[in-house]
Amino acid sequence: MRIHPFFPAYMKKLKRGPAVVLPKDAGAIIGHCGFDKKSKIIEIGGGSGFLTVQLARVVGKLVVYEKRKEFVDIINKNIERLNLKNVKVKNKEVTITNKITEKNMDAIVIDVPNAHEIIPHIYNLIKQGGCMAAHTLSVEQMKSSYLAMVDVFQKAMAIQVSETAFEIDDRRTRPRHTDILFSSYLVFGLGKK
Repeated sequence: MRIHPFFPAYMKKLKRGPAVVLPKDAGAIIGHCGFDKKSKIIEIGGGSGFLTVQLARVVGKLVVYEKRKEFVDIINKNIERLNLKNVKVKNKEVTITNKITEKNMDAIVIDVPNAHEIIPHIYNLIKQGGCMAAHTLSVEQMKSSYLAMVDVFQKAMAIQVSETAFEIDDRRTRPRHTDILFSSYLVFGLGKK
């Protein structure tokens, strides 16, 4: 029997560049979209690859698009460090005119500020019944991504995931003072029409 290393310990050792997608948000994306080892996913905006490595441990195939070469290098180092073989990283910006070549995917996960602009041009790469998720950092980005998804998916929803750790000792139990209270808003298009 092979014992797998404790994954959160690996996450702390990964190289960082831009802001990262926290496990609480990655878990919500994985859960709401229903990813499994058969899932073929596109990730747009790979950043440091923190979401990439969390997705890659669950899905069968992951293609990551990242426009900045220095971030592509970070993603590749993090993928190599975790020995993930099901990920392909492309140094390419996805825009209205600079399109994706993959088709018939199960889902697209987007982490770029202009998600709402590209959603109408990429949702057709997802097979019928598939999912789209957008990781957004402001209410305005959340709203515009939601509005871009609402007409092309059977269900659209926007959420914020909270996580509270507690201090527990013999005298008291209370929320820890150092928790991150906000990280992002998540927008989902579920069941492509």
